[in-house]
Amino acid sequence: MPSCHRVRSWIAAGAALGLLVSLGLPGCGGSEDSSGGSGASGGSGASGGQGDAAPPPDSSTADANPSDAEAGTDGGGLAPVHVPWESKFHLLPQDSAGFSILVPSPDSRIVYVSASTGDDTSGKIYAKNSPELGADPFLPSGKIQPFKTIAKALTNARSGFPDWVLLQRGDTWTISSTVDAISGRSPTERSLIGAYGKAAARPLVRTGTATGVRFWKTIRFSAVVGISFYAHQRDPDGADFVGFGQVKTPSGFWVYADDPKTPAATVLIEDCSFRFYSNNVVQGPSPSQDIVVRRCQMLDDYSTSSHSKGMYTHGASVLLEENLFDHDGWYKQSYVTLNDPAEGQATFFNHDTYFTNTGDTIFRRNLFLRASSIGNKFTANPPGTTDTVMAQNVLLDNNLYVEGEIGVSAGGNTDNDNGYRFKNFIIRNNVLLDIGRGRPTNRSLGWGIDVNDWDGGEVSGNYFLHWGSAQVKNIYALSVIGNTRQVTIVGNVVHGLDSDKYAVTIDAQPKEQLVFSENQLQFSGGTMKLVDSAYLAAGTFTKNLYDSGASSAPFRAGGKGVDFAGWQAAAGDVGASFAALGYSDPGRTVESYMATLGKPATLDAFIAAAEAQSKQNWKPAYTAAAVNAYVRAGYAVPAP
Repeated sequence: MPSCHRVRSWIAAGAALGLLVSLGLPGCGGSEDSSGGSGASGGSGASGGQGDAAPPPDSSTADANPSDAEAGTDGGGLAPVHVPWESKFHLLPQDSAGFSILVPSPDSRIVYVSASTGDDTSGKIYAKNSPELGADPFLPSGKIQPFKTIAKALTNARSGFPDWVLLQRGDTWTISSTVDAISGRSPTERSLIGAYGKAAARPLVRTGTATGVRFWKTIRFSAVVGISFYAHQRDPDGADFVGFGQVKTPSGFWVYADDPKTPAATVLIEDCSFRFYSNNVVQGPSPSQDIVVRRCQMLDDYSTSSHSKGMYTHGASVLLEENLFDHDGWYKQSYVTLNDPAEGQATFFNHDTYFTNTGDTIFRRNLFLRASSIGNKFTANPPGTTDTVMAQNVLLDNNLYVEGEIGVSAGGNTDNDNGYRFKNFIIRNNVLLDIGRGRPTNRSLGWGIDVNDWDGGEVSGNYFLHWGSAQVKNIYALSVIGNTRQVTIVGNVVHGLDSDKYAVTIDAQPKEQLVFSENQLQFSGGTMKLVDSAYLAAGTFTKNLYDSGASSAPFRAGGKGVDFAGWQAAAGDVGASFAALGYSDPGRTVESYMATLGKPATLDAFIAAAEAQSKQNWKPAYTAAAVNAYVRAGYAVPAP
């Protein structure tokens, strides 16, 4: 596959990155469990593949920085956060590398497909115990007779049965129509479109300007594992590019539900790559449940005529785990007028992910990189003129966000300004770096996390690090606005932001029972201001650790600029201090992390290594958990 075009307008600079001591946060909406991995982690034993690019020279899966890759259930020394709605996802057993294990049933049909050696007239259907298969149907030991085309092979798979269609690794198909997944029998007896053979590369399905794979209407108990889907005629750097006027708006994967009695449910998409589509979509008039996307790559999505995201959902319950979202929503930096999508320009409507009216959803250990605008956008849109909760039970746990314009926004879009729209959102242990640096839309903003109209939730243990520049001055780490109550903001680290704005803002709309405690806002020698809060209820602010080189009034309390003493008088903040903490190594960046691995010290090099991840080439060093652990370790405070 031709190498992907990337607009490289980043500002290469050293960065301040950080660590918070591992949190034990009682009553913060999710318990730490040091005894085991997340119930929502896993991967595919069914197929894998190395992807479309050659693996980097360091092919060992143990390629991690030995000084920072502490033992832990997530590979990064930090136990995952567990929540009650985890149990709603039907996760398969996992192998030692964390990929899902799929096993055929006694009555499964197993159909092989090879573009290089197959024949649709002589292809055969096999059973689990067929002697040609040997002990492992993914590595058949005898001579098999594959079909040549995916379409013909799929005609032999039965809806409602655990039938498998396996594509040969290293082979390429060029098709003009969508691959349609089929339903299996149960959560443990799934239909499968997967891969077989010893080659390193995943099977590559080139779909031109068509959608890659579709889970249509009442599809249930289905898995697509270990396939690369490539909209090759939409790749502007590819030999087959059809021109910006002809690229259409296909999806890499599309889950569509239209029957309330039989919603789309129990879908696994794992170890797949989707390149140069317009979106990846889970939607429909009916809800979609138990949708699991893990260890996949959603790359280079763009549109010339409409909105584009790495993933869009409506009314869905989704687990996203250890995926890579990169450069989604744009092909090139905005250069005409703001929000002109011509030639795939970045707009502020386009994001890595866009989830509307979602519930029972988990984002865990994903890489959200270089979004057109927002890394994760959540909206809750009430149908009438009274705000009501439309999105609830969402966990963002130990993800890494780099560049884009905004890290996480949980506040759009329809807001009547008279109630709550989001309930029980938990944003814990994430790392946000260099927000705003790439300036995809050419705007000058870098915003961290937006909290708007929340009825209960938590923002804790997150790191907001290293953004702001001469070009990017409209910045903050955290904004709490709207009708918001019972939100705990505790143990966050904010460091290295460069502007004269306030790092944290809390507006004057109705607030109740907020807790802002034990946060570190550290800007020694800088001009970044600290907290601007119209909400000053007793007991809200406690034990925060501040420092700033800003003016004599780095706080604003009830609209009035004040110094630290004035802040304590107005806000309380019992146990707070104003002094530099002296972090051990706050200059850590993605770039410096790569240097510890002996690799080129660039973000591009990290992304290239992350894109090469697959079951055949899985390296924990190039995951969010590993980078986040390295960054956190730089924010230890030496003992006095």
